[in-house]
Amino acid sequence: PRVDLRLVVQRAMLATWHAVGTSERSLLTLCDVGLACGLLLLLAPYSGTYVLKCAQPMGVAVAWWIYLLLKRLCREFLNLQWDALLLEAAVLAWPVSFHGILPASVPPTIWVLQLCTFKLLFSSGVVKLRSGCKHWRQLTAMTLHYETQPLPHMFSWFAHGLPESLQRVSAFVCLVIELPIPLLIFATPLPAIGDGCRLVAFASFSGLMTLIMLTGNYGFFNQLTVILSISLLSDQQLDTILGGGAESDGPSAETTAVYALQ
Repeated sequence: PRVDLRLVVQRAMLATWHAVGTSERSLLTLCDVGLACGLLLLLAPYSGTYVLKCAQPMGVAVAWWIYLLLKRLCREFLNLQWDALLLEAAVLAWPVSFHGILPASVPPTIWVLQLCTFKLLFSSGVVKLRSGCKHWRQLTAMTLHYETQPLPHMFSWFAHGLPESLQRVSAFVCLVIELPIPLLIFATPLPAIGDGCRLVAFASFSGLMTLIMLTGNYGFFNQLTVILSISLLSDQQLDTILGGGAESDGPSAETTAVYALQ
């Protein structure tokens, strides 16, 4: 018989809620367990303890399940784009938690995360044009953006006061970074050319996310996007960015990327 996966997940959620409860204390306990899983993932790679490394996949799975429970229970309060992206990224990056146990699991996961990065940025640009909003087509969207975004902060007020010509330029740059730049992820005729193109994509995405953080408040969305973009960098590029080298006593570039994704 055909299995309805959504129904299975819903029943598993109900079973968890019945076991844990839905009181305020129960919700705080779930948050505490999720925090403990996060600390495990942060400390385990540097501990040198094989047992802790083996516990990493379970830590990711438990943290993911807890956040899914909270997202479903809190409804609109955790029903934002970055909440869904966090759950999606955790599923895609889960094999990375086997680093040190199953090293072969890392390269395919990096490719999948590159596809996720492409989908995130490219779809953001496509949505802007397909929305039918005349302001994006006329490059005037940024003149309204800072006063209509969900949680503007003090720097949003200064950004809103910039000249209209600069607002048009920023809208144009945003569309360029979100539409043609993501295509550089697949530019791989030669390794050196491909690595250089992906480095440009990483720098563009990181720069855009930094500007968004400086002029608005989107929770952890921008930081998560930058972390996903790390998958675009080669080991040599990570060594250069981190100021390391082949003879460094610290962790390798691949290991550093793995830790960041965890």
